[in-house]
Parts: sequence; C-alpha cells; structure tokens
Amino acid sequence: YYCIIYETVNKGRNDAAQLEWNVIAFADDYRTPGPGADGVTANLLWKATNRWTVGAGVISSQYARTDAPSLADIFIGVHEGDWRISGEYVAALNTEGGENPRAWSVDGVYRVASQLKLGVRHQMAERRFGLDGTRSRYNEWALALKYYPLSQTTTGIEYLAGRRRGEPVDFQDVRKITAQVIFSF
Repeated sequence: YYCIIYETVNKGRNDAAQLEWNVIAFADDYRTPGPGADGVTANLLWKATNRWTVGAGVISSQYARTDAPSLADIFIGVHEGDWRISGEYVAALNTEGGENPRAWSVDGVYRVASQLKLGVRHQMAERRFGLDGTRSRYNEWALALKYYPLSQTTTGIEYLAGRRRGEPVDFQDVRKITAQVIFSF
C-alpha cells in the first residue's frame, strides 16, 4: 500500500513570546486505505529555552477518516545540535463513532545536511469501541527521509511497519510506504 499526501500549511510565529503555530489543511485518504474525509490540524509550540519546546494541537478528523473522533495532543521536545528528540501523547476529544483512541509516540530526527533530515518514530496506540467495547492496539515503527529543496517545499518518503492486535482479527501486520509533498505559505 502506498499513498501520496497533499497538504497545505500556514505557519506563523511571534519571536518575542517564543511561539510558533501552524494550521494544516489535508485532503482525503491521509494515511488510511479506506474512504476518507478532509480535515484540519492546528498546533501551537512554545520554545521554553534554546533546547526545550512544549506544545499542543488538535486534529479535526483523525487520519482523515470519516466517523472518527477529533483528537488533541501535547508534546515536548529537546534539541541538541543536529539532533531532536520529542514525545507526544494523543487522546480523543469526543467519542464520535463510538471510539475512544489514545496514543503515545517518541520521535528522533537527525539533520544529515542543511536540506536533508532522517527520522525514526515508535508509536503505540489503543482504541476502545464503546464504553465496555472491544479494544484494538497498534504498535508501529517508522523510518523517514525528508528533503527541503526550497524554503516553501518539503518532500519526503516514509516506511511504516506495524502490528495491529485486537478486534476484528487477532493480529494484522501493517507495512506502508508514504510519499509526501508539503507546500508552505
């Protein structure tokens, strides 16, 4: 399975307050093989020190999937030279579709060159269907390479390897390659 992701990003910043924000509009089928929905992601980041950042965000339609709850997240990151390590916790804002997802992830990024970054991510997610319903768990590793040919353009390729456990099957291996083209304005 592969998909091409098209996003538009609107970024902003306030240097005096050490704040950065972005709003991302994405289209149908964002990292999902099924029917999708358009959505918006909004993030606010505070650069607490030269090395530490903290932030929060929301996503209106999880993975651009229809009948899925909106999500909120909190994250923290540390930067040292060409390295960046961050962690994130995500939880549902509502129970649309009877779901109650939550997840955590840890990311590591290394700047190989001024226009090239290599990253790795580990993510664990859980979704419960209904108050006393069945559970589904997902464990994923990802490796990504991003190239920044122009200041307003990001391209990337990512390989995902994961395992889904729970309903409706005992387990399912997931393998995906995604290609990204992101235009910022």
